[in-house]
Amino acid sequence: MLARHDMVTVNDLPSKIRASRENASVERSTGADELVSMGVVEQRHIRRVLQSVGGNRTLAARILGFDRKTLYRKLRRGGHGGANAGVGSGGDR
Repeated sequence: MLARHDMVTVNDLPSKIRASRENASVERSTGADELVSMGVVEQRHIRRVLQSVGGNRTLAARILGFDRKTLYRKLRRGGHGGANAGVGSGGDR
């Protein structure tokens, strides 16, 4: 990686990565009634990763650090486990 200094700073990153921080969805809450379970957070993150990879569950599992079968199980548990589960129509590619 090419950096201007000995240490990589935010300014050394591509603009797409710098901009993604602004678009990142972070679970924020102002009260206990707005808090969600880790299961909900996990399902949202899985769906976001699947969307980012066009529904490719094999690639999504690799990015998430799951075995592909573990991802399928988590999708079924979250109500997304049909034959065409995932985002997009690609499924596994």
